[in-house]
Amino acid sequence: FAFEQWHELNQLLAQGIDPKEYRQASKAERERIQNNKFNVIAWLWFNNLQQAETTLKRKKSRLNELCDLFQDIPLDNLNSPYILDVFESMQKQHLAEHGKVIDKAERMLGMMSEIFEFAIVKGYCINNPVTAVKKHIEKATYENRPAITKPLEFAKLLQDIHACQDVEPSTKHSLELLALL
Repeated sequence: FAFEQWHELNQLLAQGIDPKEYRQASKAERERIQNNKFNVIAWLWFNNLQQAETTLKRKKSRLNELCDLFQDIPLDNLNSPYILDVFESMQKQHLAEHGKVIDKAERMLGMMSEIFEFAIVKGYCINNPVTAVKKHIEKATYENRPAITKPLEFAKLLQDIHACQDVEPSTKHSLELLALL
């Protein structure tokens, strides 16, 4: 065993390669390959986020769902056709009451794209297959939302907001301001 190591070191030195740097580079490459799984990179990305607690809570919920979908798949194995297939089936499963697509897949694709951009910057992969997928999933549509247009109904809304007792003062003031704007 020692002779094999000595022989390997001599070969490296003969090629002008520093054995210590070679071992460090080899170790870094092994770690990169070991960590190059979707859920590992996704949580690394999440842990680097600097956002409000409520935003992080919402993103964590979506991230858990993404990690359930893609688990330990190496980033290099996640290609656009596979990702498109996963998100198209997700859209079919999550339809709104009127049978139209909701924005869940679009939001999760956006998050997945951010994860891939993080992975590219950190050297875990070289391309982002999500960018092509975003253009090919069905976009969520929104219908007109009901609005109060009659003066008496608007007056009733303002009275109801003013009469609220169980609401934070800032929420109450926001609702009053929003109604006026």
